[in-house]
Amino acid sequence: MCCRTRRNSRHPAHPVEVSLAVHNQGIDLRVQDTGIGIVPDERGRIFEAFFRGSNIGVVSGLGLGLTIAKAGIELHQGTITVESRLGHGTTVHIWLPLRPA
Repeated sequence: MCCRTRRNSRHPAHPVEVSLAVHNQGIDLRVQDTGIGIVPDERGRIFEAFFRGSNIGVVSGLGLGLTIAKAGIELHQGTITVESRLGHGTTVHIWLPLRPA
């Protein structure tokens, strides 16, 4: 089973694409944008509580979203990875294993 959708983010020039696939072993979720990207020197810190990138401008937030998401995903024996290219966008990949019923 696979599903894919696109929607405009808060910034119409930077759409967000979300895809979800269910496999025998788990669920594969990808969220990709074409936004500002993450500064390369800061990528190692994105899962730290209260860390916010230096290039975010006026975007609001507390710097807790990825920290909380990673903790929840790992509690379910899943993984979260982030790939980013400054000025071109970011892709977040989440994998969660399926548990036998």
